[in-house]
Amino acid sequence: MPVMNGMETLKIINEKYPNIPVIMLTGKKNVEKAVECMKLGASDFLNKPYDVTRMIVTIKNAIKLSTLTKEVERLTHAND
Repeated sequence: MPVMNGMETLKIINEKYPNIPVIMLTGKKNVEKAVECMKLGASDFLNKPYDVTRMIVTIKNAIKLSTLTKEVERLTHAND
């Protein structure tokens, strides 16, 4: 990425949009980077070339996570 790397981008997205799941995609198979991304808030981490089936499952899981997060927030605020 020319302006900033993926980790910097992940940090900015999580600061500005904390409830949006982020899936990191990389060409390097690096377990340490995957763990670091997850610690920084990525919902998942995939390596290139990615498996289409795994990508679909990952996206579905991210959507479910987002839906559940919104529901928890709604229920939390409903009890205020």
